[in-house]
Order: sequence, then structure tokens, then C-alpha cells
Amino acid sequence: MNEVRRNTRSVSTLALLGWAVSCGPGTASFRDSSPTGDSGEAPAAPRLEVVEGGVRTCADPSLREAAPFDVLFSRAEPPKKNWFWGGGALVGDLTGDGRHDVLLPGFWQTFRYDGADDLFDDATDSLAGLPTAGASGGSMADYDGDGDLDVLLTRYLAPDVLLRNDQGVLVDVSTAAGLSTQPYKSMASSWGDYDRDGDLDLYIGGYGVIDESRENPDHDDFEPGDPSLLYRNEGDGTFSDMSHLLPQEAHDGFTFVGGFVDVDLDGWLDLYIVNDFGQSYPNVLLRNVEGRFERDPDAGLDLAITGMGLGLGDLNGDLLPDVVMSAWNGNHLLKSTSVGWVDYTSVSGVDNDLERAQKVGWGVTLDDLDNDGDLDAPMVYGHLDSTYQSSPLQPDALYLQGDDGTFHDAGPDWGFHHPTVGRGFVVVDLDGNGWLDVVKRDLAGPSITYVARCGTAAWLVVRLHDEGMNRFGVGARVEVDTGGRTLTRTVFAGTIGHASGGPPEVHFGLGDADTIEAMRVIWPDGEVTPIEGMATRQPLDITRLPASPTR
Repeated sequence: MNEVRRNTRSVSTLALLGWAVSCGPGTASFRDSSPTGDSGEAPAAPRLEVVEGGVRTCADPSLREAAPFDVLFSRAEPPKKNWFWGGGALVGDLTGDGRHDVLLPGFWQTFRYDGADDLFDDATDSLAGLPTAGASGGSMADYDGDGDLDVLLTRYLAPDVLLRNDQGVLVDVSTAAGLSTQPYKSMASSWGDYDRDGDLDLYIGGYGVIDESRENPDHDDFEPGDPSLLYRNEGDGTFSDMSHLLPQEAHDGFTFVGGFVDVDLDGWLDLYIVNDFGQSYPNVLLRNVEGRFERDPDAGLDLAITGMGLGLGDLNGDLLPDVVMSAWNGNHLLKSTSVGWVDYTSVSGVDNDLERAQKVGWGVTLDDLDNDGDLDAPMVYGHLDSTYQSSPLQPDALYLQGDDGTFHDAGPDWGFHHPTVGRGFVVVDLDGNGWLDVVKRDLAGPSITYVARCGTAAWLVVRLHDEGMNRFGVGARVEVDTGGRTLTRTVFAGTIGHASGGPPEVHFGLGDADTIEAMRVIWPDGEVTPIEGMATRQPLDITRLPASPTR
């Protein structure tokens, strides 16, 4: 791989004015990122260093025409006796060698893609002694600002675990960091700087125990689930429990997925919580008002569903996040409008096919799997057990978005329809060819990796780097202009999918665009920096450097 390092770029005056979207219903504005001092002089311009990975062309696109994926299976995993143990997947570079590692929580294995047929290497011995039993999922983030990814494990009927990364060696720091020692039933996790002090805070969503002894087939009188947890990062390796800042509705539900996302683009990370058994405990949107969380029941996102998974992305071009959710016996797709979020499910095409036994949807994301510039929605399905009389094994769906904005399930055509007991997955470019792969858990068998064969369409993978405690720009947005169209992606750590977490990077499918007109990075502190004239079909590493001193 040839790496091209560009000279450090000084940000133009336009960036210092704070790029803005017109402020009105369904839109948002950014604050001025360059306030003047008492002297009236503008501060020194920040600088960017853009490292281009080099344009990569596909050696044989015809292979993709024959089959979009190579399907690889992990080595045999131990039986998963619990509905929720071992349901997530974690992907990120833990050793700093530039290759993604994959951790399978609950039954630890790790692998790196190197083109070999046998993709998985068992890492159980190297993780011996760590409290990983009963893990449901988790996420990766650099919570201590030392430049490497740490690991958060959510656990079911056991305390959650924080593993600090010390030069590739994971060390349990859960107690020292101040995490709760209560044996909660946790599923969701998300990292983000909710108080805008520069470091990453942590949200963990509590699920709970389902009381099957009740004679209540509708499950409409459950006791509240386990509480959600909100941890404020103190910047010294420890956290303070700030869960009291969340209203009671955020604690009562059986939360499967959710976390930090800036739903209104005001620069403050909100919380969106997706709950199971929504007839008792609907989803909850909490607006972040300068560090205070206030429930917003009128935005249209507080659906009463059996929510299992969450995908976020801009489907209608207004830069605001639209929402796709997997559920029991039906999925949901909501788009942002001038009056809030409106349910477009009935006309979207993201319907589950009961004739093919697609009954219980779990993980779902919004990603561009065919690199045409439109977001698609991969979704995995799987039963719980015979108590619910659902099909034991259920085929997955790959909802591809068409030119008219509707979706169709291309899973059978793509080979993305193995009948499994699916749960979580991660969509990520494992091998650096610009086409997104999928790492998926199966509670009934080995994990599955769909390795994408490359094609001719263009793409970009963008990784952000910054000083301070948020080294990878979690919460930042990257926007790309291509011929009058603006595409936007957010750097998430947790939040989306189901019990899973990918690396802090974003991927754009760009169709036939050989170059992009302009790109903007909206950093977590609100500063906006532009980049122009970039070739596609390559990875980019964008580093924000200290400002040059003014004279």
C-alpha cells in the first residue's frame, strides 16, 4: 500500500466563519467556530494534515458480478445457552498495526483478515483471567486519551467491564475507573462527549429479567427493567455516576440499543433509547440542553415497539439522522421532516417476510454496501426459543435502497440470507478494498463474515485524529459534496446496531465520482474545517493540528 502524505493545510477563512445550514424546521445551524477575543482579532487558524492512503483500483470487478461476498465461517464456538450472551461483535485496531481485530464477546475469539481461508484465530488463552463470562456485547473507544482503543463489555447478570488497552494488552480497570459493581442485565453501550469538556463519557442501557412465570401473553405489565447508567469522564481515568441526570423514563425500559447521537445538529449529543416491550416502556428521546437531558415526547421518535436494533443515517438529504429499527414481527423506518420524524415504514420496503420466517429482527445499520451513494439497511433475524413459537432459524435481509428511495431485500441474490439465530453484527471494511464487509454473530453456530468482493464504484474511508482526550473524533460528522449532493456520516462508538461496536471511522460510497468537490469535518467541539480536491477510492487520515501562533 502506497501512502501519500500531503503538506499541512491551513484552514481557509470561510471555515472560521462556521459553515452553516439554514436554520428552520427540520434543519439546524452551527455556532460560529471562531469567536474573536477582546482585541477583536480572530484566533489563529487551526491546521489539518491529510494523509492519503493512495488510490486503489479493483483488480477484477467481474468476481463481484459473480457473487458480491465470499462467505467465511469462524471456528466452532461453545454453545450459547442464554438468549443474550455472546450476541455482539466488536471490531477495531487494538494493537496499532493498522489492521482490524475482531472480538466476539461472551466466547472470546479474535481474528484479522489476511485473505486466508481460515479467518479466525482463537484468543481465549491470551484473554485468560479477564472477567468476560456472560458478556452480551460492548463497544470500543479511547476513554483515556492515550491513542489506542479500549474495550467496554456489557454483561448480563454480571457487572459491566472496562478493559484498558496497554500497548495491545487488555487490563481490567472496571473498579478503579468507578463502574458499578451491580450485576445488572446490560445490553446497550455508547460513548460520546455529552458535556463538551473534551473527553468521552459513557452510556450503558439496562435491560432486565423477563418474568416468564406471568400469565400474560401480551407482556404489558412488566416491572421496570434495570436502570440505565450515565458516566461522566473525569479526565483522569475515572468516571462519576451521573445517572440521576436521566429522567425516570430512561431507566424503566428494557433497553436493547441506543446512545449518543446529535439529532438536531446543535452540537450537543442527545440520547436516543430503543426499548423492547414498548407497550409498557416506549422508546425515549432525550434532548441535550447544554448538558441537561430533557425528554422530548413530541419529536415522533418515542415509538411503542419491541425494539431490538437501531440504524442511523441521512436518507432524505437534509443532513439530519433518519432512523431504521428492527423489531418483533415488523420493522420501522422514520424520516426527519419539518414536523419531526415521520413513520415511512409502509412505503419504504423494509418489511420482514413471514413466508421466509423473518419474524424477529435484531441488528440493523444504515451503510452503503453497493457504493452507489445511497444508504442500505442490512438486518439480521433470529428466534429466542420455542416458548415464542417462532422459526428456529431465520434468514437475514439486505435491504438495498433504490433510486426512488425505497428498499428491497437483496439478501437471497447476494448470498446474505443464511438461516441463523442472528443477533449483532458490525459493518466494516476489513481488508481495505473500499467495500464493506459484515461480521455477524450466530447464537446457534459459528460466527459468519461476509467479505465483500470489490467492484468499480468509488468510495472513501475517513479516519479522524485529534489532540486531547477524544483522539478519534467520536461524535464528529464528515460531509462530502459530490455534484450538488451532500453525503454525511457520523463517527459512532457504540450507539447503533445491536450489542456491537465498530471502529471510529466512516465510509462513503460515491458511485462513479473520481474526485469530490469538497469535504467538511465538523469536530465534536463545533469547529468546522474544509478540505477540497480529493481523489476517491482511497482511505484518508485527517489530523487536526494545533493552531499556528498569530503574529
